[in-house]
Amino acid sequence: MKTKFKRFLLILTIGLTMSSFIFAESADGKGETGETGTSGIENAPGQNKDKDKDNDDSVKVSNGKSAIIQLNTTIDETEVSYYLDYNSVFIEDGTDLFEIKVDALTSDGKTNDFHVWASSNKNNDMSVEVVVTPGEFITTLNTDETYYSGITPSVKTDVSITTLKAGKNSGLLVNQFYLWWVGNPDLPAGNYQSDVLINYSVV
Repeated sequence: MKTKFKRFLLILTIGLTMSSFIFAESADGKGETGETGTSGIENAPGQNKDKDKDNDDSVKVSNGKSAIIQLNTTIDETEVSYYLDYNSVFIEDGTDLFEIKVDALTSDGKTNDFHVWASSNKNNDMSVEVVVTPGEFITTLNTDETYYSGITPSVKTDVSITTLKAGKNSGLLVNQFYLWWVGNPDLPAGNYQSDVLINYSVV
């Protein structure tokens, strides 16, 4: 018994220093191998290596310095641009005379579409206003006598945007309308005209 006890102690000592496995000789002299319950003893310091690293990183962050920077730039506003056209023909602001030929007043008639377009990059909403005021068709009798036909064109609006929203708007259709009227076959001959005032703004 004494000899076996010393041999076991010797092998156990070697196992602790050189391997995670213990070789023990049984009473009948046959060797057996088995994983010890302390297989992690040699690697025990390594098991905490990642945790220690995390702790080190945490310490570095908490003891470190920081800064917040801010990038700034500006996009300049451009003047709002808007215009009126008829049949894709631009009508300049302040135009005193833009003639449109229409059918004889002896029958019902209408114009083609008028359009108001707007462009803007402003960062605030803007109000759009279009006011169309048609005048009565008139002609001249006896070279100097004004004759009123009793026919005043009406306005039919198909598109009406009253607010130009903030943001980038390019060639936005804000208003579309046409003029129409009911004819009268009993009118005298003559050259009739109706002056139509169109006021429009985007402010």
